[in-house]
Amino acid sequence: MALAIGVFGGLLYLLDAFTAKSVAKTHDMVRAVPLPMPMLLVHAAVFVGLFFLYAYVWHVPVLS
Repeated sequence: MALAIGVFGGLLYLLDAFTAKSVAKTHDMVRAVPLPMPMLLVHAAVFVGLFFLYAYVWHVPVLS
């Protein structure tokens, strides 16, 4: 039991560090874009893209 908790804790620690670095790099990349684009628009575009990706993966008809 302790081994499983240790493994899952270590995995959670690594995933947390990886996602924090990935999000920071993505925000830096968006800030470097020369177009004056608000962050809200970028987040909305990513959200809509993820919505359509999940719909495609689960074979859910979105636009019919």
